[in-house]
Amino acid sequence: MNHEFVSQQHWDKGYERCSLSTAAPDDPIRMLLERHLPNGPLSSLELGCHPGRYLSVLGTLGHTLNGIDLTPKVESELPEWLMSLGYKLGTFVRADVFKHEPRQAFDVVCSFGLIEHFTDWEELFLRHVEWVSPEGYLVISTPNFRSKLQHFLHATLDGANLERHNLKAMDPDRWRELAEKVGFEVIQCGGIGHFELWADNQKRNLFQRLALKVIRGSKSMWKLVPENTLALSPYYVLIARRPPASAS
Repeated sequence: MNHEFVSQQHWDKGYERCSLSTAAPDDPIRMLLERHLPNGPLSSLELGCHPGRYLSVLGTLGHTLNGIDLTPKVESELPEWLMSLGYKLGTFVRADVFKHEPRQAFDVVCSFGLIEHFTDWEELFLRHVEWVSPEGYLVISTPNFRSKLQHFLHATLDGANLERHNLKAMDPDRWRELAEKVGFEVIQCGGIGHFELWADNQKRNLFQRLALKVIRGSKSMWKLVPENTLALSPYYVLIARRPPASAS
């Protein structure tokens, strides 16, 4: 079915005001990538790769970068920017990730904030798996809108954004089951980062604007809250590794 919660037109419109930049050094997902993925001449593929803020992190690790996305910018703006940073580039394709068949397997196959925009997210999860080479890595992350506190905050203050996400896809326990079922070793799976609330642009009433202002104004206190928890963390993440070919 491949039902999308968000049209490609929505993304393309948003990309018009999106500047390309690498995730900050203290970004929890960036730190996770740097901690678990090896440096060196590896090949990495990101599904839904624009705007490439984490793909460029893989570039800093010395990986050859590849990407798939439906935005026209994947064939022009994104690879040009990555090339300007001095990274090694492979192939960037404007294509549907459900239909495209890459000509090779990759040492790292990843997506960041992709699977939760589809009804048949498990099929998309397994599409990632198909392209991971022996001893290669699978990396998947989504925001956390599912835990009770995060869901309440988004439902109350960020409803339009919430509706663009499939909460059923935000399920690290199910990710672990799917990865282990196909023989992957799970390295890390669960919440990541200190409490945070990110909200998209939408019309809000006075109460909603004030509440967001208070929450954002208390950012200095967020690091006092336990990190890497399913209940509070802003992101969920899975890192898993395919066994050697002889062990699969």
